Amino acid sequence: MDASRPARLPDGAGRCQTGRAGAQEEREHDSLNLLEARIIAATRRLRDSAPGLFNPLYQAARFGWLAFKRSRVIARGLVGRWFARAGQASQIHLSWTADPDTSVTVCWWTPASGRNAAVSYRRRGDDAWQSRTATSLRSPGIHGYLHRATLAGLTPDAAIEYRVSNDPGYTTPFSDIHVTRTAPAGEDTAIDFAFVCDTGIHGRRDGNADGTLRIIDAIREQAPLLILAAGDYAYANSDTRFDAVGDAVDAWFEQMQPIASRHPVLAQYGNHEIFLVERFDDWAERFCHPPGPGEDRDYSLTIGPVHIVSLFVPNPPYPTDEQLEWLTRELEQARERDVPWLIVFQHEPIFGHGSSHPAVPEIREKLLPIFQAYSVDLHLSGHDQNYERSFPVTGSIHDYRCATREKAQYRKGEGVVYLKCSPGGKRSEIGHNFSQLQHPLPEVIAVHDDTAHHYAYIRATKDVLEVEAYSLLDEGPARTLDRFSIRATALDDEPA
Repeated sequence: MDASRPARLPDGAGRCQTGRAGAQEEREHDSLNLLEARIIAATRRLRDSAPGLFNPLYQAARFGWLAFKRSRVIARGLVGRWFARAGQASQIHLSWTADPDTSVTVCWWTPASGRNAAVSYRRRGDDAWQSRTATSLRSPGIHGYLHRATLAGLTPDAAIEYRVSNDPGYTTPFSDIHVTRTAPAGEDTAIDFAFVCDTGIHGRRDGNADGTLRIIDAIREQAPLLILAAGDYAYANSDTRFDAVGDAVDAWFEQMQPIASRHPVLAQYGNHEIFLVERFDDWAERFCHPPGPGEDRDYSLTIGPVHIVSLFVPNPPYPTDEQLEWLTRELEQARERDVPWLIVFQHEPIFGHGSSHPAVPEIREKLLPIFQAYSVDLHLSGHDQNYERSFPVTGSIHDYRCATREKAQYRKGEGVVYLKCSPGGKRSEIGHNFSQLQHPLPEVIAVHDDTAHHYAYIRATKDVLEVEAYSLLDEGPARTLDRFSIRATALDDEPA
């Protein structure tokens, strides 16, 4: 696979495939889905015309079809595990599980073997390759193996070339060479990162994921140090191309490889990864991130001048009391260390006024007082498929208000800026559109848009935090929708 080109996801295919076998499976999958649609449509017509007579027929047909699909998935899994051919590595993605300036964790998938997996790597410009053995386990998907290896002892702020092992016996022992970069060391440095949420998988039959590849291309062109991903990735519950959740998850990682193999991803989970057909176990072994409570669902990492807190809030009943205690300790310790910038990201928004997924007051009531108490600088979220960004918010849960009406220039300590940036490629399934904002909006909202796909790009030095949000309309390149900055000079540091 050419590392410089996005993975192509052919319509009807659960996994990116090549050759005759892949094409045959695509045709088979499409014909089965077409047959399913025709059976269901025909029996529904019969049911509606004579419900007393044909309702049992409808139920029997539906049950029989679902049973057939399930048995087919099981059979595919058994065949895949017992007779899988040696194949090429794919789904390559990076994260940080330890110090971001001296390490990087590499994750990937192969179809046939969990033996002797390794990463070969070197600092760009060096001649000799080093090797790191990977740990491997069976994929929670239909078949295949997951591998991960942490490369340690690296040089800060350095370009690192790496390649991962293919299955033993494959034509070539390693993948193409990929390039990533370690973070700079210390707070007297500059970092940049992208934020994206609600992506979907390109090529959906309903056309909802019409911005996904454009978002990926835009992020890749900007080449940030890392990517924050805030959940709702595959939408397996509604993407009819896939027989099983594992197929959809595989396809999502294939799709993200062009950027995830270059820029470490710190991921969080949304309601689709937890409650809607998909489950936490479908994703947990695939993502790598720093250790934290609740099977690493909550975690944090300091990168240069920024302390990033990733909070597991896919929907109520989260966050739990235990999470709130952890969050309070985490923010308190970060403030004691005097880290220049404190950023929290999660799936559910604190402020959201769209028609599809408005913010849940219960979540705001739990979290806003904590964010205010520890002067969080920026809060990032998604879920509701539109863009909303607040002025700096101050006050209590029962009396929150704008600290200023200025739209673009803020000072540290004025208040928390809440930014909801969605969708990152996939429209809402409610109306097959963006989530329409309900007007009039509260006075705390400074900038809003419900006509496009969105992602954000953040740059940080110890002196300034700069945020730029982009919109992608039906045509044309990404356009700047919103831009603001927060200066590190706190209000109480202003000269008299």
